[in-house]
Amino acid sequence: MPTIKGLCASVETRVDNKISEVERKLEQLRFEIAVQKDVLETLMNVRGLSQQEIVAVRRRLPGNGSHRPILHGSVASAVEVVLTKENRPMSIAELEEVLTGQGLTSVGQRGIKPTISAALSRRKDIFQAVHRGVFKLKEKKKESLQRSSAENKSSS
Repeated sequence: MPTIKGLCASVETRVDNKISEVERKLEQLRFEIAVQKDVLETLMNVRGLSQQEIVAVRRRLPGNGSHRPILHGSVASAVEVVLTKENRPMSIAELEEVLTGQGLTSVGQRGIKPTISAALSRRKDIFQAVHRGVFKLKEKKKESLQRSSAENKSSS
């Protein structure tokens, strides 16, 4: 016959497991929200394109014979979210570990590291190199994101 102490420990373990599961799902949803914000920004920018430029964008969309993903900025957005949350400079290896843990994958044999590196070097408006292979958010971007995060928390 199970003891009360044993039953409490079992319930506590199940609650802890459920909390971990919900935290993982929440982190994944935060990542997906960041990706969707980037898609929205991209779509808003498409409004001002010429017809010829729109055709070029459509050619890169999935289902049009291209293997290139539509969410070109999604890795940059994900890195931005991680750097904001961590609030410190991080190496590409650290970013890779966090993003892989959040479920970000790559179809390439070399993993997501080259994709992260490319996103960091292309988006100099967001990221700043601290040392070789170590990056942080640019100060203006960091302040803007922290202010936005504080506003979101106060409205919830």
